[in-house]
Amino acid sequence: MRPPRWASSTPCGEVAELGAEILGRWSECGAAVERPFRFSHGDLKISNVRFAEDRERAVSLIDLDTLGQMPIVCEMGDAWRSWCNPLGEDTDACTFDLDLFTASARAWLSTAPPLSDAERRGLVPGIERICLELAARFCADAVRNVYFREDREAFPEVGTHNLLRARGQLALAKSARGVRGECEAVLASA
Repeated sequence: MRPPRWASSTPCGEVAELGAEILGRWSECGAAVERPFRFSHGDLKISNVRFAEDRERAVSLIDLDTLGQMPIVCEMGDAWRSWCNPLGEDTDACTFDLDLFTASARAWLSTAPPLSDAERRGLVPGIERICLELAARFCADAVRNVYFREDREAFPEVGTHNLLRARGQLALAKSARGVRGECEAVLASA
């Protein structure tokens, strides 16, 4: 097996500092993964959902290479991470949109499978968990540069695009944490 290639020119101190913050927040997020595992898409970001021409209803999913069994808190945490972040992943100013969460949570819950109490309790912390997981993955790849493709035109220096993405997902995790109570109220009322 080949050793990892350390291709980044990103300052390691900056990555280490960001990584330490991500790790510290991870220990505080309290997002336990509960069974049962359910058949899931595994990557429900908005670009993997195809809508009818009127854009009022979803008609199919694409990018099916991630199909498998996983806890619903991970499936929906990743979905809401994507759906409720109108700025996308290429900024460090990501914010969690409570109105988008409210609309999507109510719509999803109207057709969702029956959920256990533990699953329902884990949905909101699952958003922060997935944001932090992705922040950690982007942070590691800012140094390793082996998994996520970077846009060299916009970010010519190796590692800088992934570092920006890591900062953005950390900002999104913080924003989701800031509206946790409101999100839990939405789920409780649906």
